[in-house]
Parts: sequence; structure tokens; C-alpha cells
Amino acid sequence: MDVSDLSKRDIGHDHEFIINTEKRTVVDLRKLRGCTNIVRRGIAKCAPDDCFNVHIGKAIALRRALGLVVPDEYLNVPQPTEVRVGDVVQYSRAWKALVIADDGWPPISGGWTQLKDARENGLKIIDDSRGEMGGE
Repeated sequence: MDVSDLSKRDIGHDHEFIINTEKRTVVDLRKLRGCTNIVRRGIAKCAPDDCFNVHIGKAIALRRALGLVVPDEYLNVPQPTEVRVGDVVQYSRAWKALVIADDGWPPISGGWTQLKDARENGLKIIDDSRGEMGGE
């Protein structure tokens, strides 16, 4: 069951996800519907050597907020091996870059690299969420 289905089935509660890409965490705040009271929270934190994925983080945090078992396949997802457009790669400990298409326009701010360069340099994928907004 995915995040949307589980959230809709939790009648009487709202779920607010807080995503922090810098800390590589997703928190689900389970609240009484229409209130600010937090009934329960679920936290998913990415291991330092793993690739962060906000979608998997949401699924883990939601299941923890609901008191459900987190399936092993959520906790042991294979690491991506092929760089794709929209991934975030790491050049060094302090520098990361968004992967753009070889003929794409760079973002207005932040580091970036073209797909061919990321593949040629064998850069490590640190976030493969592709398009999900973080830092909320």
C-alpha cells in the first residue's frame, strides 16, 4: 500500500511530512484532523552511505507514525547504479550537483553537472528522489 492510500485510510487524521534533504530525514506528523495537536510522529533517517529517496522516506515515516511494521524491502532498497537526469550527485564531501540533460539549461542557483559528465566521472548518487521538493 502506498503513502496516498495509507494516508486516506487513516480516517480522522491528517499527515504533514517534513522533508530535510540536508539532514536526509523525513518526519511524518500525524495530527487530529483540523487540529494542530500531534498524535504521533514517525521518523525516517537515511544511513550516511545510502542514497536518500524522499518517496521511500515518506513510506517509512508514515508507517512508523501509524504504528505499522516497516517492510524489509523499504529498509534494504538496492542503491542506484546508473546516474539519471534529476539525481543529485556528490563531487566531494562539501560539493553536490543536480544532474541535468546534456543539452539542458542549468538551474538558476546551485551546483549542476551534465549527465554525460556525471557518468564519465563515476559520481556517487546521493539523492534519487528526482523532482520532489525538499527542505520543507
